[in-house]
Amino acid sequence: PPIAVALDITPATTDVVEPSLHLIDTIRAAGHEVRDLMVDRHYSYKTVDRWVDELNERGIRQHLDLRSDDQTPFRTESGAVMIGGAPFCPGVPEHLWDIPRPAANAPTEEKAEFRRLIKLRSAFALVEHESNDDGSGRSICPAKKLNVGCPLHDHLAAEQEGVSVQIAQLSGDPIVVPDPGHYGHPPKVCSQTSVTIRARDYGKLKQPHLWGSPEWEAMYNRRTYVEGFFGIWKNETVGGRHRGSHQFTRLAREVLITSLQFAHANVHLLRKWHEETGLGDPEHPLLRPEPANHGFSNHDADSALEALAELLGTDPDRLVIEDNEA
Repeated sequence: PPIAVALDITPATTDVVEPSLHLIDTIRAAGHEVRDLMVDRHYSYKTVDRWVDELNERGIRQHLDLRSDDQTPFRTESGAVMIGGAPFCPGVPEHLWDIPRPAANAPTEEKAEFRRLIKLRSAFALVEHESNDDGSGRSICPAKKLNVGCPLHDHLAAEQEGVSVQIAQLSGDPIVVPDPGHYGHPPKVCSQTSVTIRARDYGKLKQPHLWGSPEWEAMYNRRTYVEGFFGIWKNETVGGRHRGSHQFTRLAREVLITSLQFAHANVHLLRKWHEETGLGDPEHPLLRPEPANHGFSNHDADSALEALAELLGTDPDRLVIEDNEA
């Protein structure tokens, strides 16, 4: 079940970077492996050295959505075109440079068209075959991997003349339309076996899967588990958390209350998971049914004596009341 294993509470004015890295380090120190991180768009505002480099040092891969201006293309020294933190063939068509992602409530047809365009653009992506700890790596022209057909590639690879274009025509894959000037002076990405894409070329946006691809969607959609946990935590019938529910000052009190609510949400999720799957240990203290809670009731001397006798498992006649105290 998706439960919370660590919590870090800071004032609203605090920058998110240091608390987030501290939280990650705390989780790792407790023996939990952290390999992938679903990143809110807010983090893509942070400079590379403050955020991405720190994740690289910890061996953590980020998965993030792109803002509207993150797909603006630029060319690297090798001639590759960087779009949304990923390197592409110089011949990627301009109409594939910027592919807006539909809203969550967009019509099915609009989402299908988005996926079609992403699939088409993905064919032009360079194929990474070597990755370094600093975020850089070496990548290969997609025509060399036969993901697209390219007349320039076939022209430069005399021993494979026409192969990539022929295969693309048979398989229905895209065919690159190279810049005519590249036949005389091809960029490195076209003429070399592989090229280096520097960490600063990727910038803040490098992630394992191409943005918008089915693999990216499958990973990034796991954010719903995070949102689901906060939905439980804020649910008034579970945690009683709502605007104005706790009006007090000082961070220590907030930490205490919020920690208790997180623990309560965890127990709720554990029990719900156990009820639905039957995979938990029914004898585990957190999975046992809660004892009946009858609250408080007022008693006179006689009824108090009966209640006490029932609690003690004895006969009321064996109990003596002295000075109205049993």
